[in-house]
Amino acid sequence: MNRLTQKDEQGNWCLKGMRWEEFRPGKVLTKEMFDRLYGALWKLMEYEDTELDPDDVERLNDFEQTEAAGLLKKLHEERRKHRWIPVEQRLPDTEDNLVLIQVSRRPEGSIELDNALCLAFYNQEEGWILELFPEWEGAQPVAWMPLPDSYKGEEEP
Repeated sequence: MNRLTQKDEQGNWCLKGMRWEEFRPGKVLTKEMFDRLYGALWKLMEYEDTELDPDDVERLNDFEQTEAAGLLKKLHEERRKHRWIPVEQRLPDTEDNLVLIQVSRRPEGSIELDNALCLAFYNQEEGWILELFPEWEGAQPVAWMPLPDSYKGEEEP
């Protein structure tokens, strides 16, 4: 957050970029001073609209510091679960699960596939078995990805 206040050389608090002396009684209120004061009051209004008190802000800061790392870890795990995996790097662990693959070439007697996305199983003995082309032997996808879980309806927050 950009601070609106700063300490001057004498340790007095003032609006950032404004000298404390400019706010003494009898001084002329310039357009620049008015704009800075109005901006500071606007920020104060926004803060008060959050209905947080300073203790709430401290708790929020503590949450950010302690929880942010955990949330980032969960985010990275989810990204890892839903990313393309090159077949040279790793093959699917289980034969029962459909996965999404990216494959090119022409299955015999069919159209040319160019970086097509297909559902497939991987079997250690038979290789890749494409759901749309189960008879295609020797399919060589470049990458695969696990499918997401089935839709289970809207979850309550």
